[in-house]
Amino acid sequence: MSFFGHLLFQFIINKISKIEKQDKLNLRSNQNFNKEKQKNKDKPIFDEMLTEEIKKLTKNKNH
Repeated sequence: MSFFGHLLFQFIINKISKIEKQDKLNLRSNQNFNKEKQKNKDKPIFDEMLTEEIKKLTKNKNH
């Protein structure tokens, strides 16, 4: 393989590895985003339950 052929080959290999690293980072970032999204999705349900419990407690306290 000529010198320039070898350089071109190395350049292509480096580009591919950079793309693979970026894909892994993007995947990790998406997974973290989805976890946060799921937490936020569950939060209103929890808040609603908490509000109901507070209402029950204050209602019982007033009687």
